Amino acid sequence: SYLGARAVVEAVKGLYHNETSDGPKIYFCGNTISPTALNDIIKLTKGKRFSINVISKSGTTTETALAFRVLRKLLEDSVGVEEANKRIYATTDRAKGTLKQLATEQGWPTFVVPDDVGGRYSVLTAVGLLPIACAGIDIDELMQGAADGLKKFGQCSIDNDAYRYAMTRNILYRKGKSVETLACFEPDFTMMNEWYKQLFGESEGKDQKGLMPTSCIFSTDLHSMGQFLQDGSRIMFETYVDVKHTREDFFIEELEGNFDGLNFLANQNMSVVNRKAMEGTILAHTDGGVPLGLIEVDSLSAHDVGELIYFFWRACAVSGYLLSVNPFDQPGVESYKKNMFALLGKPGYEEEAEKLRAWDMASHEYKEVTPMLKLIVGTKGSGKTKTMIDMIDKATKTTSGNIVVIEKCMKLTTEINHAARLVDVDEYGVVGADMLYGFVAGVLAGNYDITELFIDGILRIIDHDMAASNIEVVVTVSADAAELPEDLKKYVI
Repeated sequence: SYLGARAVVEAVKGLYHNETSDGPKIYFCGNTISPTALNDIIKLTKGKRFSINVISKSGTTTETALAFRVLRKLLEDSVGVEEANKRIYATTDRAKGTLKQLATEQGWPTFVVPDDVGGRYSVLTAVGLLPIACAGIDIDELMQGAADGLKKFGQCSIDNDAYRYAMTRNILYRKGKSVETLACFEPDFTMMNEWYKQLFGESEGKDQKGLMPTSCIFSTDLHSMGQFLQDGSRIMFETYVDVKHTREDFFIEELEGNFDGLNFLANQNMSVVNRKAMEGTILAHTDGGVPLGLIEVDSLSAHDVGELIYFFWRACAVSGYLLSVNPFDQPGVESYKKNMFALLGKPGYEEEAEKLRAWDMASHEYKEVTPMLKLIVGTKGSGKTKTMIDMIDKATKTTSGNIVVIEKCMKLTTEINHAARLVDVDEYGVVGADMLYGFVAGVLAGNYDITELFIDGILRIIDHDMAASNIEVVVTVSADAAELPEDLKKYVI
């Protein structure tokens, strides 16, 4: 997952690190299917020297593979294939997968995605460490912080803050709270909030269980979510991440004339004001009946962020087990992918696509799908034509559109209801399946009100898709049903 790497980079270096830093600019893409987002990345690369770190265990993850396809071609068109291969780095499976095979063929340097580590737990593997290092962050310091977190939060003790946090979450959950809001008064913590939501959402949201993880950055969100948190439904509790020492500070000077009335804030650091805002918010929400917890972090240095990552990992695992769910899998994530692939027509998803076509969005139920192409099959003299005549008669009484019957030799003139239009193909010199297809297409193109089309006595029309419209087509075929090709049997009535 890109979230862990981006969260660390922005927490340590700042939201605007690409604009304020002299080092490499780090941009994350391949995490959305938005064409606008991809085009924005393409615009950023114009006139710039750039490299690509493609991260995918299989190499076929839709968002990642699509973006990589585009950016790789962009790079190759810019500097040539040989030079492009020197600027592509693959983080993928150790031995198998499409991306691993391609990387080996092209000679790209590779880094390993561990077999037993899910995306939300991968930030301290090569998945996260490579982009974090490229951003100029000391990854040794980051890993030391995580190691210190292991020593601190890996002990089975009632004084273990990670366990106490996990326990508190579950107690509140069992008391009817269904939402946790992680809040911080540092905007640089924004993506850490997003990573937290992925971590706990994917780990706990199973078997109709789990707290819904949400997040806020205060004081910004006090002007939006503040009202709900203060006076809305009592379904949530808050957990504040209190950053004791900010990366930078700002001294507020007095303003001559005090036109904005803010001189009462002067002669102190802005961090003091921010802390008072946090304390005032905590008091207000507590008075409003919101249960509230506090996670204290000394700073957002690489070391402290590493320790915080391990804290959340440990707490999440324990919290999941307290819920009696596996915190290390994510079976529900695959459901939307299957539907998306089926709707997009990916090979191998035909059965799912057929099922989705039967889904009624209004009733939220599966409806029986009636084939638009129907075959009346039987040997000569088995009553095929009589069956069709009955269907035509019924259609004239129920349909609101026009009915057309196509046959040879006008044998049905006295047999069918006069409300149906009878057409003899012999009058138009129609011979063979191709001419019949063109003839039928012309009939349909000339009358958009046709809702039912019957064809009697025509055997070979199977090379064309007569079901690609909203018109019901019924055909009689002189053949034994058992001898029909498998792909036609589903149309037999």
